[in-house]
Amino acid sequence: MPITRRALLLSLAAVAGAAAARAAPVFTAREAFYMAEHQWTTGELLEAVKERDFSSWRFGGSENELPFRWRLARALVGLREMEDASPLEQTLRAEFEGLWRKLTRPDDALKT
Repeated sequence: MPITRRALLLSLAAVAGAAAARAAPVFTAREAFYMAEHQWTTGELLEAVKERDFSSWRFGGSENELPFRWRLARALVGLREMEDASPLEQTLRAEFEGLWRKLTRPDDALKT
């Protein structure tokens, strides 16, 4: 399933809902970091959908050649390795994993 504007907006809404549901009024530094990474990632992917240009997200290449894809991968690895993830971080992990799956499936027509 390719990445669509609707899917990206749903991902933003899921994270916003998880953030609103937390008991603590202030985010931890780690939560704030991963929320900012999610906001950046979805923003860049929304732009890619709008422009129909996924060249920054394609498979292969070094960190210098494809910094967007590598940034998403780093965020996902960081969230996957957490042993004490908060409910918000668990939601962020699920949303990043969903975006990653959509980018890495061979049936996604993202190759340029």
